[in-house]
Amino acid sequence: MVLRKRKDFIEQTAVQLDHSTIAGRVALDRETVHIADVLEDRDLRTDVLSGINFRTGLGVPLLLKSELIGLLLLAREEQQPFSRRQIELVEVFADQAVIDTGGLLRRAAGEVAGRAHPYPLPRAR
Repeated sequence: MVLRKRKDFIEQTAVQLDHSTIAGRVALDRETVHIADVLEDRDLRTDVLSGINFRTGLGVPLLLKSELIGLLLLAREEQQPFSRRQIELVEVFADQAVIDTGGLLRRAAGEVAGRAHPYPLPRAR
């Protein structure tokens, strides 16, 4: 039952990776996206915004050697654009998160390589 609810939630909240969402724009363009007023952006899907109360959005990619490994999304309920300094600060934070994640992934890969996987994958027949 819990797994079914989780699956339903993921399917209902999955973000389209196209230019109609902030996350999609960040993922496709691999650059920071700042929308000062989401109600003024005619290309932003309004059905995605129903039930979500925000007017200003900021998305920053997490890039590791040009590969997108994630993104940060920030939102404000009021229509109040982020300052250039605030955007730069979030971009620095994203860079630091990638550096830390890269080290974490390398350490995890090294640990996993040294022992059997707890959930062995089935072999192809």
